[in-house]
Amino acid sequence: MTRNFKQILLIVMLLLIGYLPKASKKVVFKNADYTFYKGKYYRNMQGRYILVSPPTGLRVNVLPVGFVTIHIGRDYYYYDEGVYYREIENEYEVVNPPVGAIVFDLPVDAEVVIYEGKVYYEYFDILYKKVETPKGDAYEIVGQLED
Repeated sequence: MTRNFKQILLIVMLLLIGYLPKASKKVVFKNADYTFYKGKYYRNMQGRYILVSPPTGLRVNVLPVGFVTIHIGRDYYYYDEGVYYREIENEYEVVNPPVGAIVFDLPVDAEVVIYEGKVYYEYFDILYKKVETPKGDAYEIVGQLED
């Protein structure tokens, strides 16, 4: 099975069955329970696990397997599955994405958005545009949608 198919299958399984594998980890932030599994965050809503964007400020002890380091100026960010982290006090905190950062992979469930005739990709309110780099196609963060 391809990685994308496995991710889609996992999301469908979670929505239909309503449970997460034993390897998932519970994270509590501001009195709200989140479950972390394979780079994704979920909340239990009426007996079903729903994929959610983790809130800014949530901290974890260990980065997800497969994270990518992004260096911008003097700062280091860590990226995995549409989530950006910074190391703070020996933990990794979910942060707003740095505009201008470039990543080579978007989550499988990122959506195409057409704005003023241009194609963008959106994932949990983060907008990316496709760019060419010496290493191949990539995605640059151009902004974040506001409520």
